[in-house]
Amino acid sequence: MSLHDTLPGHLLGSFTGAAGTSPRLTWYGADGERVELSGRVLANWVTKAANLLVEEADAEPGTTVLLDLPVHWRVLVWALGSWTAGATVVLPGDLEEDDEDGERPAVVITHRPGEAPGTDAADLVLAVALPALAMRWDGATLPVDVVDAAAELMTFGDELGYVSEPDPDDLALVAEDLEVTFGELGGWAGERAAADGGLVGGTGIADDEVGELGAVGVGPDGAVADAVGDDGEGDVGADLAGDAPADDEVDADDALADDEVPETDDDGQHDGGGPTRVLLSPGTVEELLEQVLAVWTGGGSVVLVEPGTPRETRQRVAAEEHAEPR
Repeated sequence: MSLHDTLPGHLLGSFTGAAGTSPRLTWYGADGERVELSGRVLANWVTKAANLLVEEADAEPGTTVLLDLPVHWRVLVWALGSWTAGATVVLPGDLEEDDEDGERPAVVITHRPGEAPGTDAADLVLAVALPALAMRWDGATLPVDVVDAAAELMTFGDELGYVSEPDPDDLALVAEDLEVTFGELGGWAGERAAADGGLVGGTGIADDEVGELGAVGVGPDGAVADAVGDDGEGDVGADLAGDAPADDEVDADDALADDEVPETDDDGQHDGGGPTRVLLSPGTVEELLEQVLAVWTGGGSVVLVEPGTPRETRQRVAAEEHAEPR
């Protein structure tokens, strides 16, 4: 795997290191869906996404990829895949279809084909199905010029092919009133960590900073994948819609009790020996990318809860996942 010397490249390398079976991303949807991806499974998704973008859109430094997706675990796969290919991630903001003077994205990745901006001039439009086990687009029939991202992704290799390394000054992320270069990604995420008092206790992403836990994840083929064994069996699904805590059990205005949140040391580890688990529920994709990069750079594991999930449920998830809410 020829990873380039950038923050995304270093992160992808850390996902497949000695602690590759540890969970690095856990998703809780408001509808009760739960998805857990180990580092190795997450890296496999990202690798396939990067290979697809390079082979189908000639993605390289300077290629613009519009991510028209909600706060969701899949947006992280496509953002990292785009960066691994050296491309620039663009977030929708003031980009409108009638802005004829604006630069049009080369690739549009969307969960709402037909409505996303920039599709008319894009070289490649990918329709992303959001459900965890979706192996193909699950909505209305796609236009002939729109590619089913779930089905297409399965055809690409698990080993990273040739990718062009971006320069530190090449743009990595563009959003409304925001431009971040590849050389600035770490500092941009670090500012978020500092503002939040440190999202994780770690100071780097070396492989030995993440402990062994063993994990179950969803494989890139849409099926449940066990990152420890080879039988492909595992578990997806935890009932978010289960019994909510009674009013006298959880005070929505109170933080979790001290014994519900694991203590951490200076290396980003919790007392159980695995990576610090941080619960996030950001309101925008820009915030999501900033916060997740900060956690992963510190060697931590992200528990991502869909925005709009009730506070009581977020508290319960934090307790069950031994995650520190942010």
